[in-house]
Amino acid sequence: MKNILSKENRKEKILKIIQDEKNIEQGYGVRVKIQGEMKPLPAYKIPLDCLIYNRYNGRIASRVKTYEKEYRDLNPEKIEDAKQIEEFLWESDEKKNEATMEDLLSGQNVAGVITLDGKIADGNRRVCLLNRILDDAEKNPKKYEKTDVSKCKYFIAAVVEKDLSDSELLELELSVQLAEEKVGYNAIEKYLKCDQLKGAGFSDEAIKTMMRYDSINDVKKDYDMKRLMDEFLEYIGYSGIYTRLDEVEDPFLGLYSTIKKVDAGKLGKDFDWNPDELDLNDLKIASFNYIRADLENINTEKSYRYVTGINKDAFFKTEKAWKTYIETTKNVIDKSREEEKSFDDLRKENPGSKIDDLMSSRDKEWTEKISDKIKEGFGKSKSIVEAKVDNDKPVKLLSEAKYKIEGINPNTEAFYSEEVTNLLKELGSMIWELKKINEKGLKND
Repeated sequence: MKNILSKENRKEKILKIIQDEKNIEQGYGVRVKIQGEMKPLPAYKIPLDCLIYNRYNGRIASRVKTYEKEYRDLNPEKIEDAKQIEEFLWESDEKKNEATMEDLLSGQNVAGVITLDGKIADGNRRVCLLNRILDDAEKNPKKYEKTDVSKCKYFIAAVVEKDLSDSELLELELSVQLAEEKVGYNAIEKYLKCDQLKGAGFSDEAIKTMMRYDSINDVKKDYDMKRLMDEFLEYIGYSGIYTRLDEVEDPFLGLYSTIKKVDAGKLGKDFDWNPDELDLNDLKIASFNYIRADLENINTEKSYRYVTGINKDAFFKTEKAWKTYIETTKNVIDKSREEEKSFDDLRKENPGSKIDDLMSSRDKEWTEKISDKIKEGFGKSKSIVEAKVDNDKPVKLLSEAKYKIEGINPNTEAFYSEEVTNLLKELGSMIWELKKINEKGLKND
């Protein structure tokens, strides 16, 4: 990309193209919904310097918002910012983009959609790849000696001639992309898009239609999920940095489900207590910490489900297990949070570092401080839950306890502590009581 015309020049150039019927590209027409009405539109060859990217495109919204949080708002009419948007589009799916570039060298198969002033409603990625081909051809002319790249100097697109508001442009983008089933939003992009539509003033019913949700409840769920994720980012110090949410959708879905179940009073028989609002807050905080630590597969696959409450044997369903987990982990987590340097301070100290690298190193350092206690709390609570399931199998439970006690090594410094002394006294009392109950029962027999 070498040049982007001004808005007035873009509009003048595009208008001149579409006013001549000879410029219509046969076989490329599209049907689009404009201001509530479906209309067929012809397509034309539009020079690339007449086009500007849609920065909040569904494929890259999380990366754009994160960039804007860290640096500045992106202006797609500036070359520097347009190139940054191209980088996000390329990185969104490099393998697919490479394949599409090969296809584009043979010609464009379908038309995109733009506004009269060159805003791209559909075709961000393809325009990015056309620009990439031209840049590469200029840098490596020998690579394209036998390839005609002149066809890449234009983007075949239908032109919406009406002036559209931001919300109407957003509706147009969705109607075209979803109608063609072109958008495969990743998890966070879907929630951001739902939130964007809500913020633009669209009703739940309109969002349901535009995003092809099955029900209005699904709209509300995704909007609430976005708010829950925002809470998480704010709690761990990364407010507005949405790239931190990559690959973490499932834990949030479990947490959301548990919260809704408790709020609705639909606990079911698997709950042995009635958690209140403070307990729900503990659940959120504990889940946020577990998600941040990313301690996957502690003794079991998808271990976060025990903490977020979605597993059938989740700690939150058993009062003793849950209180044990909180009591074991709370102090060390609170202390580590108090001692942790804020992310803003870390960025000031490392102005040249990438935001993802800083987050990764900060999270790793924090996790190293708290992981042992989280694992300890997880083990204790899981044992409580398992014991509850096996409470009518005393031989099994006592045998497991015996094997674990036999595994203790008294020839270590850690064995000689006040905590171990107290636990031995507590175990001795428990065994004595069980022994008396057992002997009494045997006599009665």
